[in-house]
Amino acid sequence: MRNKASELIRYLLLVNGVHRSVKFSNISSDIVISLTTLSERVDRIEPTLYSLLDQSVLPKKIIVWVPKYSVREQKNISVEDLPSIPLVEFRVVEHDLGPITKLIPSLIEYGQNPNQRIICLDDDIIYSRNLIESYEAESRKKPEAALAIIGYDVPANFIDKNRFDTKVYGTDIQNFVEVDVVTGYGSFMIKPSFFAQHFLTEQRPEEAYFTDDLCVSGHLAQQGIKKYIFPVNWGFSHLKRLSSWSDYSLSNSVNKDGVNNEVMMRYYKDYWNFK
Repeated sequence: MRNKASELIRYLLLVNGVHRSVKFSNISSDIVISLTTLSERVDRIEPTLYSLLDQSVLPKKIIVWVPKYSVREQKNISVEDLPSIPLVEFRVVEHDLGPITKLIPSLIEYGQNPNQRIICLDDDIIYSRNLIESYEAESRKKPEAALAIIGYDVPANFIDKNRFDTKVYGTDIQNFVEVDVVTGYGSFMIKPSFFAQHFLTEQRPEEAYFTDDLCVSGHLAQQGIKKYIFPVNWGFSHLKRLSSWSDYSLSNSVNKDGVNNEVMMRYYKDYWNFK
């Protein structure tokens, strides 16, 4: 209860823009945070970014990849709208790859550093103050695996709604649990060495544009990389910003019927560990 109360207070401070509550740790790591956002969400991303700065262990840097032209919004980014925040780099990229823009530019950026640890996550979540510290510790236990806070197994019948029956949360477990799919909204950690070169240019089904979790996880399975959810003692696995419930999001629009997910589940059907 105590954890949940303190985390809710922190959440309310961050979503209400009280950045003076942010405590910059004097402990840092070599971990890079990578995410993407769109032009219409830039002015609402600060609470998420400050939650990633209000950490018991700081990242090396936070990179926010912003498409120059947003396919979903049908508009160009205004560079003048990008805020200036310590340790945060806003980087404009030529092509909008969908939500997987949170990962692919970073794989290119760190292609010459195959063991660089990269945490990918979403732009509308308030993350635990112990997020980076936890990944720092747990990744040393399983250095050759992708790690995450939330994941699930692909149902054998490929019906998207059935995946909810297999959801695994780090807050609910005591030991590592292997899963098929790691999720960006919960956050996941990878290294460039986990990915084959063709991942950067592969021609996937058009549904892949909306389903980064399955694209990433399917490719990792294809490459023989295991994926684990690790246990955490936080009160919440993540806290979604209240304003984001009314935002345009994939889960309440084009992904609502589950069809995009089902197409990608089948696309990688030879690689899932059906249980």
